[in-house]
Formats: sequence, C-alpha cells, structure tokens
Amino acid sequence: MNNKKGFANIALVVLVVVVAGALGYVVLFKKPVSTEQLNSQNTQPTLPTMPTNTVSNSEPSITILSPNGGESYKLGDRISVKWSSHDISSETTLQISFVHPGSNVKDVLGYSKNTGSYIWKVDDLPRPLPRELLISVEYNDREIPPQECYGDCKHNVIATDSSDSPFTVTE
Repeated sequence: MNNKKGFANIALVVLVVVVAGALGYVVLFKKPVSTEQLNSQNTQPTLPTMPTNTVSNSEPSITILSPNGGESYKLGDRISVKWSSHDISSETTLQISFVHPGSNVKDVLGYSKNTGSYIWKVDDLPRPLPRELLISVEYNDREIPPQECYGDCKHNVIATDSSDSPFTVTE
C-alpha cells in the first residue's frame, strides 16, 4: 500500500509542476491583451452599413483606346473607334472627328452616345492617299446635333482626347 501512496504523491507532484510551468509560461511570456483588442473581438453581430451617395470632385475625362496610333487601314474599311470615359453619363452625346496631324481643324464624322465605341466607314477622305490621321472624341456643351453656324461657332470643351499618334489610310 505504501507503493500506491508513493506513486500517488509522485503523480501529484508532477501534476503540480506541469500546472505551475504552464501558469508561469502564460504569466511570463504571453502579451497582455488591451481593452481595444478585447472590444474588437466582440462577437455581437453588426448591422450592414448603407452606401452613401458621393459626389465626385474629379473632372470628366475621355481616353482614346483605338485607333491610337500606328494602325493601317484601307479606304472602305470599317474602323471601330473605342474610348473609355470617366464621370460622363452614358446618355451624353459625344462628337467623333478625325484630325490631320499638325492641324487644329476637326472633320466631324458623327455623334454618338457615350457607349465607348463608334463604327466609322472610311470612305470620303481628301486625296491624295495615303493619309495620316488622328481620331478625336470630344464632350462639349454645344447643341447636339449642332445648328448650322457661320464664322466662329463657340463652345466649351468639357473633355476630349485624340489618338496618341497617327494611323494611316491607304487606297
């Protein structure tokens, strides 16, 4: 019976040492938890937040995607003019034009809602060909389609972009 008591005492001593060691580890090595950390671990459900309407402070912009320079087309081709825009409604009508490099004169191809694309059939260009051109997409405050005007037709350009470099049209 003494052996059983001795074994029980040894087991009790081992258990006390293990518990004391674990407690000592927690006290000495574990970082204390702050009140903010405890509050952030709160498991109560939170209500979803509703999105708020925000007003953008950025300016409207247009970026030509294609043709953006270096392309080659033939008379009669259908060119897909593509652009991206920022802060311009899809209901806004834009002016699509071609421009001769080095000139400020724009030859209006047509008008399109801000869908991001416009198909232009290349058919009526001044000769001689080949001809280098730029595409321009413009958002302005002009009446669309514009009324005939003679002389200086003033309007305010709100956003515009042109091809980064010319593309070529050949016969």
